[in-house]
Amino acid sequence: MTSVGWGSSAGGGKFALEILLDLVWRSDMLLHMKKEPPVVNRLYMSAKERAARSRLAKLVHDYQLLRGGLVTMAHGCGKPGCRCARGHKHVSLYLAARIGSKRKMIYIPKHLERTVRSWVEVYQESNKLSREISTACLERFLKKKRAGSEPHKVAGSKSRFGRGRRGSGRTKA
Repeated sequence: MTSVGWGSSAGGGKFALEILLDLVWRSDMLLHMKKEPPVVNRLYMSAKERAARSRLAKLVHDYQLLRGGLVTMAHGCGKPGCRCARGHKHVSLYLAARIGSKRKMIYIPKHLERTVRSWVEVYQESNKLSREISTACLERFLKKKRAGSEPHKVAGSKSRFGRGRRGSGRTKA
């Protein structure tokens, strides 16, 4: 019984090298297949889309963002001599945010209100910009789809599948 190794015989080294090169080539191909196609050149984007992409990149890079909504709530403290007992309620700011699958109301202390407001505003602006970019990408996709979806049929020819999706056009004997 002979064992096949990296250099077991005169031709074995060459065979092993071919296998190794083939494996390297295949792994390189897999790496390239996993990558997304190159991004559309900015020259082909509208000025509005370029501006939205630039602004979004700046927001995400330079600022904190916080997903959620701000809610102002008025409540009474329960003390009999307090002004809230006469109708002037205490006002507090809360962040309505989803944590996991549950929606939570998180109290925001007075000294953090300005900070949290700005983070929520940055999130809302980035979300708006994302929708604008997505709309532009959808329009580009639909344009490419329309350009490439024209079937090249000969007049009067049938589909290669017979009657379409429902059946092959054959009947059982």
